[in-house]
Amino acid sequence: IEPERAGRYHDIIRRQNRHLAHIINDLLDVSRLMAGKITLERYPLNLADCVASCVEALRATERAIGLRIVVRAVPVWVDGDAVRIEQILNNLITNALKFSPAGGEVQVEVREDGERAVVTVQDFGAGMDEVLLPQVFEPFFQGPQPANRTQTGLGIGLALVRQLTRLHGGDVDAASAGRGEGSRFSLWLPRIDAPLGEAPHASPPVASRRTLVYAEDNEDARAAMAELLRSYDYEVVEVPDGKSVLAAVLAAQPDAVLLDIGLPDIDGYEVARRLRANPATHFVPLIALTGYGQQRDKEAAAAAGFDLHLVKPVEPSRVVEAVEEVLAKSAALED
Repeated sequence: IEPERAGRYHDIIRRQNRHLAHIINDLLDVSRLMAGKITLERYPLNLADCVASCVEALRATERAIGLRIVVRAVPVWVDGDAVRIEQILNNLITNALKFSPAGGEVQVEVREDGERAVVTVQDFGAGMDEVLLPQVFEPFFQGPQPANRTQTGLGIGLALVRQLTRLHGGDVDAASAGRGEGSRFSLWLPRIDAPLGEAPHASPPVASRRTLVYAEDNEDARAAMAELLRSYDYEVVEVPDGKSVLAAVLAAQPDAVLLDIGLPDIDGYEVARRLRANPATHFVPLIALTGYGQQRDKEAAAAAGFDLHLVKPVEPSRVVEAVEEVLAKSAALED
């Protein structure tokens, strides 16, 4: 088989595997919710950051189907579970993308409304009859399917949105002017005051053109995070594996390294140990940005030489804060 055709088949299989995994995870979550077995790990979250992170992760999907996601957001804080809030937002925006025509636009807005934090997702696609609106959040509901849809789910994504939103003390509703008129989904959550030290309308700290090496083997995740970091005025050298990290750190002399632990060739722990053992790189601040979050993982990261350990998914502003934190410590040591 020709390499080009094999590559296309590989991409198709990977996309379908991802699609099936998403369906299975949603089914498991519905089961856990019905059994009352989902516990929220809540802490203050900036909804604007959550939306930015979710949208950047969906950019590849957006490009693939020729759509644009337009975001208008102001900082609004809620007390929430970061993983579940991201799941809610991802399901709403993905739903809007699926039902939008090629070349169209999805609009996402984050705003404050009294004691509520409000997120609105508007598409201009298939729309629905008013009689169907009360049913869209029911498990396994399938409305009319537009002709351009290439994948279908089980009709549980929006059911999860409602149940998870209500678990946070909020709610969600849907509106549409009818078939072909698009749909608008609005969710609200109880608003909280910004944590001390957080200016409600201030931008996250901005770097003075620092250089970072960022290692992540998932291409889409790497591209999304790299673009977020560049938006804060960092120079970012992207690498997909451990050997590339070692070479990039020597070549670029970065101010800090963000390193995934589960790299395909040399794991992040070994990369960190090698960087610490090399006199030319032993001083570089290292941040573990990984899905491994158990206490033993944090201890292993510290033992390998990491300065900080962040567990994905993580808000963009927290990544920037972590970078600035290790850079400040590095500067203090030099002084």
